[in-house]
Amino acid sequence: MHGKNERVASPSIIKESDGTYKMWYGGYNGTNYQIGYANSSDGIVWEKYAANPVMNLSYFGWGDKIHVFMPDVIKDGGTYKMWYTGHNGTYYQIGYANSSDGITWTPYAANPVLKGSDSGWDSSHIASQS
Repeated sequence: MHGKNERVASPSIIKESDGTYKMWYGGYNGTNYQIGYANSSDGIVWEKYAANPVMNLSYFGWGDKIHVFMPDVIKDGGTYKMWYTGHNGTYYQIGYANSSDGITWTPYAANPVLKGSDSGWDSSHIASQS
């Protein structure tokens, strides 16, 4: 059994052109997963962002009220793009957000970008590969 301070999971890491590493990860507070951020100069010693989480449950309106986690982040030009899993208590679905700094995220207005089918093999849950 895990204590409530023992759960961080599903990191997504990129290495910037200046050699620094950035990580987004799911963090669990004993009730909900939310997405945190950390950075590193060597990819081994990490410093968590003091104002974590960078994506919390109140940030989105499409139903991810239980968990927001499993981030996948890429940098496309000067824009960070994140696909993540949200859970509303019934379904897991995929959402999308973008950011200019990797910390302040703007959710896509038409989230979720991928929902389960009404019936079939993906009717129960869709989640990130992280």
